Amino acid sequence: MTSRHSGPSLYRLIEAIRLQRMVLGAKLILSGGGPFGGTPEGRGMEELALALALGVDPGTLLVEERSRNTRDQAVFIGRIVGKDPFILVTSASHMPRAMGMFRKEGMDPISAPTDHIVAESNSPALLHYLPSEGALKNTRRAVYEFLGLTWARMRGQIE
Repeated sequence: MTSRHSGPSLYRLIEAIRLQRMVLGAKLILSGGGPFGGTPEGRGMEELALALALGVDPGTLLVEERSRNTRDQAVFIGRIVGKDPFILVTSASHMPRAMGMFRKEGMDPISAPTDHIVAESNSPALLHYLPSEGALKNTRRAVYEFLGLTWARMRGQIE
């Protein structure tokens, strides 16, 4: 069941559950649609949260399954939370764009970044300058977010 979810998705779900346990009475909104007609991401995360037996009360879960992208998530989640405070959990590299879109919709989420791509390393400094699969993956994520931020600004989705 976990193989249907990406690593970043699993990190976000686990962090959200951890934070929910720290905030008395908190609801957990699992968001994401099924862009190609499959199981919506939000519904899949709900199934996973319950199947992993992580102690999540099903009554505290809300699923938003219509969004196709971050902008949609900001709109649909805004309809759920209104002006109430909430914690936004997403990958650290994606947080600036997500926060911008949620703020543009009139919300002021508390950011809780996860899935950080910067970590301390004990390897010799020279090795940091050699090509690697990890560095290529990080470059791809950075370019993707840079283009996403640029496109969102051009479309007026963030300021």
